[in-house]
Amino acid sequence: MKFQRRKDLTPSIRLWIAISAFMQQGLWGAMTKLARQYKISRQLVYILLWSLLETFQPDKNLPALDDDNPQPIKTPWNKLVLALKLQGCCSVGDISEILKSLGIRNSAVGKISEFLNKIANSIPDEISEGQHCIIVVLADEIFMAGKPILIGLDAKSHCILKAIVAEDRSGQQWASLFELIGKKGYRIDLVVADCSKGLIKGCQLTDLIHHPDLMHLIWGFAPFLARLERRALAAIEAEAERERVISNARSERVLLKREEQYIQASIEAEEAIRQYDDFAYLWQCLLNGFNLFNEDGTLRTRQEVEGEVMAIIELIENDLGVEALVEVARKFKEAVVNYWGYFDRAEEIHRELSDIFPEDVLQEICLWWQAEKKSRGAKDYKRKKMLEKEAQEHLFLAKCADIEQIDKKIAMAFERLEDNVRSSSPIEAINSQIRDFINSNRGQITQEMLDLMVYFLNHKRANRGPHKGTTPWERFTGKKEDGLYLDQLLKLAGNAQ
Repeated sequence: MKFQRRKDLTPSIRLWIAISAFMQQGLWGAMTKLARQYKISRQLVYILLWSLLETFQPDKNLPALDDDNPQPIKTPWNKLVLALKLQGCCSVGDISEILKSLGIRNSAVGKISEFLNKIANSIPDEISEGQHCIIVVLADEIFMAGKPILIGLDAKSHCILKAIVAEDRSGQQWASLFELIGKKGYRIDLVVADCSKGLIKGCQLTDLIHHPDLMHLIWGFAPFLARLERRALAAIEAEAERERVISNARSERVLLKREEQYIQASIEAEEAIRQYDDFAYLWQCLLNGFNLFNEDGTLRTRQEVEGEVMAIIELIENDLGVEALVEVARKFKEAVVNYWGYFDRAEEIHRELSDIFPEDVLQEICLWWQAEKKSRGAKDYKRKKMLEKEAQEHLFLAKCADIEQIDKKIAMAFERLEDNVRSSSPIEAINSQIRDFINSNRGQITQEMLDLMVYFLNHKRANRGPHKGTTPWERFTGKKEDGLYLDQLLKLAGNAQ
């Protein structure tokens, strides 16, 4: 980045920038707006703000502008090693090198491995007695050196109920995992997962209902959007090239041939463009087709959604003329049969809520829930903010109703709608963290080390999102935890001696 001295920014202007930054602290986008307004970096805005605060609030703990003497790290060896392994996903070799670089004793690989194994062997079976509690389980598998790791997650709290290093991912292995959860007193109402054959077989062996995850259900269509776009662009370029070479023909025979080639290229380009446009429209219709509520907040019935979605699939299968999509559509129709129960459960929940709220208020609550749920899964930042704003507008309108304890009842309605699970996306986030842990172990991990990672994930406190400040274990058990996971692990290891 190129820097230059701004002589036009007089001391009074700099002071005004600092005052403006002070007045707009905590307001999203304010610092960026100031930086763009005066064509300066955000760093300079913060430096001016800190200088102002240092002048008027010298006792406040402010970021040091020129601190060559930072406070030394005074973390116990065992806590540092555990934090590097679990939070940092460092390998034992990397931990050893970090300790050596910091001049910390006991940096030998053997010493670190012995300590981590001792901690791992002290992890207890954490699944408490459920007393016939009904839960929804999210299930998935990841692979380690050719062996699968089977994971079962509570859908509501995101607490890992069980993770095992299995010999294979057959139905019998999945059935064993579900039985381990059931033996603790939990009744699995539903298993939400992808459509792998072993997992479905495991559900059948244990008489559990398998609900296909929505993302895996429709993901087979997703690559075709970019694929058909590339094909259309290539066809347009080919058409332009055929048109360009026509003028270079030096004989009537060559001219006629090139004109025929241009006409053929034009037909192919038109067909490629049609296929892309039609699929892009149908793909968006398919995504919206699984919405639970209409734009006015009324519930979409199973018959309505099933009819609309299957009509879209028929058009994709028969009218686009893309052979590869025919096979994808066939697999979709086989898997979607088990999905429609989601709308049956939603209809039952909607009837319960209709006895509590007037129709217009319930519509606003449903639209709030739907927009808020979409905002959580939105990848594009602008779309996320737009959905959050839309959700807040519907929530405001719902709270305007003259109903006793309206806030408490709205929260209850939100929880009931959340109970109807259709996606296993939270387990994908868990999988990514376990994969990093496996990679730090060079692709090899024992059941004991897996239990250590599971303990960490269950007792790791969220620092953002709707569950900020809580751990999965707290949300699952309803009990408040004492101390950080580091202290708990060291305490367990001490008790195991």
